Amino acid sequence: MIVQRYEPYLSQLAYRLTGWSADSADVVQETLVVAWSKLSTFRGDSSLKTWLTGIAVRVARGHQRSETRWRRWLGMDRGVPAGTELTPGDRLASAERQQHVHRALRRLSAGDREVIVLRYLESMSIAKMAEALGVRRNAVDTRLHRAKARLAKALSEEQA
Repeated sequence: MIVQRYEPYLSQLAYRLTGWSADSADVVQETLVVAWSKLSTFRGDSSLKTWLTGIAVRVARGHQRSETRWRRWLGMDRGVPAGTELTPGDRLASAERQQHVHRALRRLSAGDREVIVLRYLESMSIAKMAEALGVRRNAVDTRLHRAKARLAKALSEEQA
């Protein structure tokens, strides 16, 4: 009942909160999972819609922080703020970082590499990844978590 009633609203909200990205479906899914697990804590001080909105906002913030941090860490954040001019040193450092990332990616297994590439280089949502890979969402989450740990290890070895 909650899903049927509030999913359209949450989808629109998540879509707007994530900057109209494909990640909005992940935010909605996670919001509903969190809401279900915390339903016993709902006191009724506000409407259910307001409570769900708060959860969605927190989930979207966390999701965006995580994505931004990983893209920046991988040196794959594509956008440079308007009016910002990169110095030759910045360009060289960025190019070197990308070379490290590419070498580390090549050291990963094909399965690890595909989830990292789909998620962070192709900006594919977890739901779309699950569909493309023919696995369940939680399998993608698990594979992505393990792949990120292996990539972090490969990068630290690469830079050592």
